[in-house]
Amino acid sequence: MGANDAWPTAADIDPAKLHAGLWLVGDQGIYLMSNGTPGLLAEPGTTKHVVVHAAEADPALPFDTWWDVKRRAFGVDDGVIYLDLAFVECLLAGQRDGRICLDLTPTSVKIAVPPAAPVTAPSCGPHRTSGRSRREMKKSQSTTED
Repeated sequence: MGANDAWPTAADIDPAKLHAGLWLVGDQGIYLMSNGTPGLLAEPGTTKHVVVHAAEADPALPFDTWWDVKRRAFGVDDGVIYLDLAFVECLLAGQRDGRICLDLTPTSVKIAVPPAAPVTAPSCGPHRTSGRSRREMKKSQSTTED
């Protein structure tokens, strides 16, 4: 275990046991990022990861705007939800004009229909979460540091 035997460190994790997917993260806003090892870095030699922020919870917005959305979806604490590869593929299949939509409830993450999209969305199973409302992910490149 890690230094204080309460939390694992990177040395405690076997990367071979990690499955491909994305992390839905709530901390400085809400965003998607790769769970791959090594990480998908914005610039070689840095610790800045490529992330895609939710349109409603992007830290580029006024603080009170994105913080309220993040708080309602994840609470005041940070959180991470693993989205497996099959779910991500369904999510991407339902994109429209480079946008994907997720419907977050207190117990699940579901694919939602992007605005102006046909009335049917891909049929994929829900994921458990502590989120609450719809979050639209914008397709743009942003970064976050570890």
